Amino acid sequence: MLFLIAHIAIAADSTRCVARWSGPTPGCAVPEELTIAGSGINGAEAEREARSRLARLMERTSDAIRGHVTDRYSTEFRLCDEHANTEATVTCFPDFTPEDPGVCFITFDDPDCWDGDVLVASDIGWRALDRGRREMCAQVDERLARLNYSNVDELRAVCRASCAVGASVRCPTLE
Repeated sequence: MLFLIAHIAIAADSTRCVARWSGPTPGCAVPEELTIAGSGINGAEAEREARSRLARLMERTSDAIRGHVTDRYSTEFRLCDEHANTEATVTCFPDFTPEDPGVCFITFDDPDCWDGDVLVASDIGWRALDRGRREMCAQVDERLARLNYSNVDELRAVCRASCAVGASVRCPTLE
């Protein structure tokens, strides 16, 4: 009985946060607005996850920019990680989900990076969202590695950034 009460309390506290950053700024030459979500068992965990995912997205985006444009220097991107932690706007809200696992569909709509297959996962609440995004991006990266295009490293960097933003997890039984 105690386990059931603790499990319900955990589910009630789960939180989702959305981190937004708009550039370029001095020290972080990423020239666009980036928005990414993170989920967690509580507000602090969800905000930490959102900021961490934003920092990784900024790093991957700056890697992709440097891969495309040869006259860009690392110093132009040296403060991106710091900006994710200090200048990003983070909005959090409760993520009410049931305690039973649901079926989730993971999609990624970028024909340059993914063939359109839909992945299916089953988990509880915020864990389903995070695990689904990670699984899709890992599958995208593995697919590109197998294809072994002549520009595979550059393409993988671009697709990592695209997947971090574009992977979508829908859990009809959780919504």
